[in-house]
Amino acid sequence: MPTSRERPPTVTVVIPTYNEADNLPVIAEQLLALPVDGLRLLVVDDNSPDGTGKVADGLAAGHPGRVEVVHRPGRQGLGHAYVDGLYTAPACVIGSRYVPGGTLAAEWSWHRRALSAWAGYYVRAILRMRLRDVTAGFKIWRAASLAELDLAGISSGGYSFQVEMHHRATKAGMTIVEIPIHFSDRHAGASKMSLRVQLESALMPWRLLFKR
Repeated sequence: MPTSRERPPTVTVVIPTYNEADNLPVIAEQLLALPVDGLRLLVVDDNSPDGTGKVADGLAAGHPGRVEVVHRPGRQGLGHAYVDGLYTAPACVIGSRYVPGGTLAAEWSWHRRALSAWAGYYVRAILRMRLRDVTAGFKIWRAASLAELDLAGISSGGYSFQVEMHHRATKAGMTIVEIPIHFSDRHAGASKMSLRVQLESALMPWRLLFKR
């Protein structure tokens, strides 16, 4: 019988959701099947009108101790969902699309590929970051590293949250490692990349650059 000192550290996967009722069971099943000791899922749902919250509750009931759900009153943005999840999680590696070995889904159009590549170049040029995939959302954080980043001061509400977190980690002198992944297209549902989100993402690097 292992003692408390011998137990593996908890690995918490934070999954922000909004109208992902079809996708959530699929990703949850795949994650829970991984041979990772101490792995648990934390779903942060923004009161999705398609019933994602109820789906998440069903997963939590079926996997007690391994799936937990945070219900928020309404749609408050991807960035804030991540922050709430990271506060709740008891615990930096980046899954990168643009390092050797990383690949994109074949379904991606040339326009989407060009937009993604331009966004990465744009952010790196302004903030002088050496990361190849600066907008990556698939990351593993050490709990100690998160404690140093002042999550309460995060200003990004949308997808630019990823850039702000990378920027904060870089400024703090943290070591960030990029490992190649295959980035597949979504299984179901629609993209949340609205014009408003794109504008916030375009302005955020400049806000970070001139922020004291």
